[in-house]
Amino acid sequence: TSMTPPLLGLRRPDGTVQYLQAPDAPHRAMERYAGSVSFCADGTLLGITSPRGGQGQVFQADTGDYAGSYWADDVCGLSDGPAGFMTTSGTGDVDAVAITTREWRVRHTDGFDNHLVRITPTL
Repeated sequence: TSMTPPLLGLRRPDGTVQYLQAPDAPHRAMERYAGSVSFCADGTLLGITSPRGGQGQVFQADTGDYAGSYWADDVCGLSDGPAGFMTTSGTGDVDAVAITTREWRVRHTDGFDNHLVRITPTL
């Protein structure tokens, strides 16, 4: 509805735009805000985060189907990672996430904002 607009869209190769949206309850929990967007390394999944809603959502990139949500306080930074995605939060957490499951967490005393980019060295 117009009160809870889609937060993510994909422009397909044929030029059409597909809006992606989780089911009603997790979608509303995003509080109308997406902080970061990223594909996983192999491009099969697409994620968004919402620090306001305290969650990340994952979608199948080829179909746009909702795959699940991951809950974490003040989560915003998002990048591809070894388990699927890496997230960072304003609370100082760095998480490796596989769709809806936290694989591991490192907690720092300082928080992070929404900027997270994977850097791959070339030697």
